[in-house]
This record gives sequence, C-alpha cells and structure tokens, in this order.
Amino acid sequence: MHSQGALSGVKNPASISGSSTIPQLVGQLYETAAVDEKVHLLQHLMRPLGVTRVLPEDACATVGGEVAAVVEFVQQFSVQTVYGLAQMLAASPAMAGSALAALLVTELLRRARDLL
Repeated sequence: MHSQGALSGVKNPASISGSSTIPQLVGQLYETAAVDEKVHLLQHLMRPLGVTRVLPEDACATVGGEVAAVVEFVQQFSVQTVYGLAQMLAASPAMAGSALAALLVTELLRRARDLL
C-alpha cells in the first residue's frame, strides 16, 4: 500500500500522534467516511442520548466538527460508548483499510489501557 494513499484521510498526519484528541480523530474520520459508515458512527454515538435512528440525510448534513462535539459531550457520561468505537471500527470492513481509523483505534486502546 502506498503511504500517501494510506494517509489520504488524515489532515496533517504529522500532528496526529500525541496532540490530537479522540474527538478530533473521530471528527476527521467522519469527514472521510462513506454515508453508511457515517450513519453507523452517529447511531453509535447518539444511542446514549436516546436517539435510535439516524437518516442518511442527517448523516450527510452533519460535519466532522459537530461529531467531535458530540464525542466530547458523550464521553462525559458514557466513556464506554466512546471506547466502543474501537470495536465498531475494527468490525467494519469499510473502515479496516483506513489509516485514520487505525490511529483512532490505537489511541482508544492506549487510553483504555492507561485507565486500568
């Protein structure tokens, strides 16, 4: 795999390690995701807020910055939802080849390990 292609979804790859937060990574990943994946991400994040269905039109109208804000809010009371993103992304064939998804999963697992 060509390294430029692998990092094509990453905005400023040099800044990802260390300085980016999980909400920012989720927002960037959301921006690069296909509509179906956007719907799955939003449904996963919105479930603790009582939202059970997300329409593709809603997913298309939502931007990465808004998703990052949702992650920041949800992680205040449902850390399990945020850490559950790692499992969701790992199970997604569409996200499996994404360098940005791999970075997010790595960061989620690192932070979860630090909590133990």
